[in-house]
Amino acid sequence: MNKTNNVSIHRLLQCNQKCRLKKKLARQEKKNNQNNNRTPKPTPRPTRTPRPTRAPRTQRPSRMPSKRPTPVPTTRPTRNRTPRPTRNRTIPKVVPTIGGHDKWIMKEDQLNLIFLDNLSKDSMWRDALNYSFKNWSNPHLLPSAIIMSLYPMSTNLDQDCPPLPDKIVVCDDDYGSTKWKGVNLMYLNEDTRIVASLVKFNNFYGHDMDAEEKLYTCCHELGHGIGLRHWDEDFANQDMYNCMDYTNNHANNMFPDQSNFQALRNMYKGVSRRNLKAVGTTMDKEKERLLQRDLDKYLSQSIDLNTIDLEVWKVIETSDHDEVYQRRLDNGYSIRASFLLA
Repeated sequence: MNKTNNVSIHRLLQCNQKCRLKKKLARQEKKNNQNNNRTPKPTPRPTRTPRPTRAPRTQRPSRMPSKRPTPVPTTRPTRNRTPRPTRNRTIPKVVPTIGGHDKWIMKEDQLNLIFLDNLSKDSMWRDALNYSFKNWSNPHLLPSAIIMSLYPMSTNLDQDCPPLPDKIVVCDDDYGSTKWKGVNLMYLNEDTRIVASLVKFNNFYGHDMDAEEKLYTCCHELGHGIGLRHWDEDFANQDMYNCMDYTNNHANNMFPDQSNFQALRNMYKGVSRRNLKAVGTTMDKEKERLLQRDLDKYLSQSIDLNTIDLEVWKVIETSDHDEVYQRRLDNGYSIRASFLLA
């Protein structure tokens, strides 16, 4: 009995143990199935705060101006206004009205105007010559076809001031009471081209000149040597502020201005250093020898306006401050003398 009970108890325990295991597995499986079939709960979205309601916009007024009635024009009384006084202004001339200019005979490569300083030792005109040449030879204002240079004469003993072809010789001396303080002598060929030029200053009147008058006289005569005529010959009118103008205010007219260089550009307009045959030609050695002989014969003589022979010299123009004469030679050439009176 006891043995049978023991076996049955043992079987019951085994059965209970197996049943409990089966139930446990069944519960676990059921739990797993429930977890797999369960839908996840949606995450709640953050609640937005509602925007404040805007007030309705009021209609803006239109920018178009409202139509207004056209005003009736009223007649205003006219006032008698006195006109303002106009200033008397004179515009400087660009080109002179006194005669025409004279061109130099030119070489094929360029026009090289050489000034030769033949002034006496310790001359009162040297500072004025150097300063005037510096103003006339400004490379920024000269035409491209012109080059100017200043050299001292090889000898300074010849006070007869010998003229040289293609040169502008500058001299000074005490020529006495000749009525002129400065003179320019130009030797012109048949085509009225300048072949040689001579500038003379009379120390007889130079001792009484101040520095402004000497500078004006030197600049004036060098301008004639280059080939320019007078800009104006009225001493009483307004100054033109260039040394080719006749004036009593020497301090206002001691230098050349833009109009003088513009006249040079107009004279040699279209002439470059590669095309100069249209202006003039050079001479051979025989013609140069004959030319030098004529220059020594005619230009080396000092001219006294008190005793000038009017049968030889033709009066071109004359005034209280200047006199211009011209002389015809047998070879077809001519000499023009421009005197600046003292």
